[in-house]
Amino acid sequence: MLLQLYKELACPLDNFELLIFSLPGPKGKTFSFCPYCYNSPPFEGIDTLFGASKAGGSGKLRKGAGMPCFLCPHPTCPHSVIVQGVCACPECNGTLVLDPVSAPKWRLYCNTCNCLVFLSEGAHRISTTKEQCSECDSTIIEVHFNKKTTPLKDGATLHIRCILCDELLHSLVEMKHGKYFSRRMGGKGRMRGKGRSGKSTR
Repeated sequence: MLLQLYKELACPLDNFELLIFSLPGPKGKTFSFCPYCYNSPPFEGIDTLFGASKAGGSGKLRKGAGMPCFLCPHPTCPHSVIVQGVCACPECNGTLVLDPVSAPKWRLYCNTCNCLVFLSEGAHRISTTKEQCSECDSTIIEVHFNKKTTPLKDGATLHIRCILCDELLHSLVEMKHGKYFSRRMGGKGRMRGKGRSGKSTR
């Protein structure tokens, strides 16, 4: 288990420095969290909405207090599930979230269960966009392939597509702890929440 500062980044809600929590092994999750938000979630109903969460040694989420960034429904925070969430989890009602520090072995992980989806290892950088897929409503991702190993024609390196609907991206996906991975998983799961003001975040 490893706990360290996350690139000196701060939470936009309270300006606390973010931390990175890492569990060992290929099945272990790595996620960011704000110490203040984790201990005092600023959104009502987080436990009910997401089934609550606290990371255990196996990488599964068990019931308990806390709101890591992957459960945060803040609409503009670059670390929240609204921004980093890609598509619905095939195993539960959770959301598959992009692990922003998983390079070079990029992956998605469920913010509720232990489902893992490994993406292309030939990518230099992968990030989410603000666009949604017109076919399945998943978040479009931006993939920058390495010049020497790019699978794109004519040596192109940039590919902006839906991971469920694009044949190339879908062919590069490796499912771990999951039964299937298809466009029927469209959308981003349960990501609505209310702040203390009572306004919906989506």
